[in-house]
Amino acid sequence: MNVKWLLKKIGTTIYNNRSNIEFVAGAALTVVGTGMIISKAEEAVEVKGEMENAIKVIELTDEADGWDSESQRTKACLDMARRTVCGYGKVYGPGIAVEVTGLVLMGISHATDRAEVVSKTAALSSLALEYANYRKRVIEDQGEAKDEEYRFGKPEVIVNEDGTTTTKPVNIEDKDIVDRILFDEVNPNFSKEPRANYDTLFDNQRWLDEKLWVEGSLTVNEIRKYIKSPASKKAAEGDWGITAVDDEGNRQHINFHIDDDTDYARAFRNGEECSFMIKLDHIEPNITTKLYRLNKYHSDVIIAQ
Repeated sequence: MNVKWLLKKIGTTIYNNRSNIEFVAGAALTVVGTGMIISKAEEAVEVKGEMENAIKVIELTDEADGWDSESQRTKACLDMARRTVCGYGKVYGPGIAVEVTGLVLMGISHATDRAEVVSKTAALSSLALEYANYRKRVIEDQGEAKDEEYRFGKPEVIVNEDGTTTTKPVNIEDKDIVDRILFDEVNPNFSKEPRANYDTLFDNQRWLDEKLWVEGSLTVNEIRKYIKSPASKKAAEGDWGITAVDDEGNRQHINFHIDDDTDYARAFRNGEECSFMIKLDHIEPNITTKLYRLNKYHSDVIIAQ
C-alpha cells in the first residue's frame, strides 16, 4: 500500500471532519475535567478544614490579644488566604484547566462550522447568480419555451386517436417542482374535449384568485386540492404558498398562464393540446411567516382558520 497516499487520505478525512473532531474532543475533555473536579471532593474538604482551623487560630489569638503588632495579624491572615488559594488551586486546577480546554475546543468547532457555512453560502450564491444569468441569456436568445425544455427535458408529444396531440414534459411531477402543476388525464376534471379543459382551468383560476383575496393566503397544496391535483410533499415540508399582497403592498394574483401569448398556451386554448403545465407566480416558502403583509396592507382580509 502506498504510505504517502494513505497519509494524504487520512489527512484529508481529518480536515473535512475537523469541526466534528474538535467538538467531540472538546466534549470529551469537558466530561473528563468535570470528573476530575468531582473526584477531588475529599481533598477540597481537607483544604476547607485547614482554612477553618487557621481562621479559628486567628480568632482565638484576637480574643487573647496575643498579637505583637497589627502587621503580625495581617501577615497571618494573608498567609491563611495564600495557603487556601494554593490548596484549592492544587485540588481543582488540573480539572478546571482540562474543562476549559474542552470548552475552547467546542467554541473553535462552532467557529469552524460558521466559516464553512459562510464559504459554502458564498459559493452557492455565486453559482445561483451564474445559473440565473445563463437562463437569462437562453431566454433572450432562444425563448422561454426552450429554457423550459432545457430545465425539465424535451416534452413528449402523444398523438391521440382523434388527431389531437398531448404534450407532456418529461418526468416533471417526479421533480416535485412546487410552482408547477401538471393538468392531464390523471386529473378527475380532465376531459376528452380539449376546449373543456381550458374552461375548467379558467374557472379554477378565477375562483382561486378570488379565494386568495378573501383569505389572504393560499398554500400550494390548497391550490392543488382545489383543482384536484395530488399534493406536493416538498410544498408541504417547505410551507410553500402565496399571499394576497407582497412586501410593498402590491396585489398578487393566481395565474395559470393559460392565456399567455405563447405557442404552448395558444395550442391549449385552441384544443390542439389536451394537457397543460400550470405555472404559478409569486410562490414562496415559509408562507406563514409572510402573513405580516396582510396586517400591514390588507387589514380587511379574513384569514381562514
